[in-house]
Formats: sequence, structure tokens, C-alpha cells
Amino acid sequence: MTRAFALILAVPATLGLSIAAEAQDAVPAGTVNSQVDDSISQTNTEVLGNAPASSMGNQSFAEPMSAELGSAHNATSGQQNANTVLQATTTQGVQLLAGFGAAAEDGNTGDGEGDPDN
Repeated sequence: MTRAFALILAVPATLGLSIAAEAQDAVPAGTVNSQVDDSISQTNTEVLGNAPASSMGNQSFAEPMSAELGSAHNATSGQQNANTVLQATTTQGVQLLAGFGAAAEDGNTGDGEGDPDN
């Protein structure tokens, strides 16, 4: 036991007081100290008073975030679609360069299906 803790326990004993008896005599059973009750009431009032401002702050923060996430998703989808078009264009260009030019010019990709535009 530390010296400070021993000193704290020794002071009431020196005065002839029992800590347990002092605690029991201080507050009758079933009652709450009025200062504690006031403190809890003030805390509840503060929480209820701050709630509208907090909710508006959260909403004003969440709306731009959702808009940013939506635009990021749209940008990603646009990149994926552009990559698909670029791959098809590159494939057709390689076919032209590799000597499959007539088939590529005719729209015949070698899959057995003709060009639906012709």
C-alpha cells in the first residue's frame, strides 16, 4: 500500500470516524443528492439543446460527401466504358495492320457474324 493511500485511510480513523458509517449516514437510502440531480438535468438540457445544430451540421456534411461519391462513381464508369471502346478500336487497328485488313474493313471480325451495320 502506498504511503498516500495509507494516510488517506488513517485520517478518518484518527478522528474517530468510520468511512463506511460516514457514507451511510450522509445520504438516506432511496434519495439522490440535489446537486447530482441538477447536474444530470443540466446535461440532458444541453444535449437536447445541441441536437438540432448537430443534426444540421451532420446533414450539411453528408450531402456534399454523397455528391462527391456519386461523381467519383460516374467517373469510374466513364473510364471503364472508354477503355472498352479503346480496346475495340485497338483490336480493329491491329487487324488492319496484321493483314486482316479486308476482313476488318468489311466489319468481319472472324466470329462468324457479319457487321450488323451493313
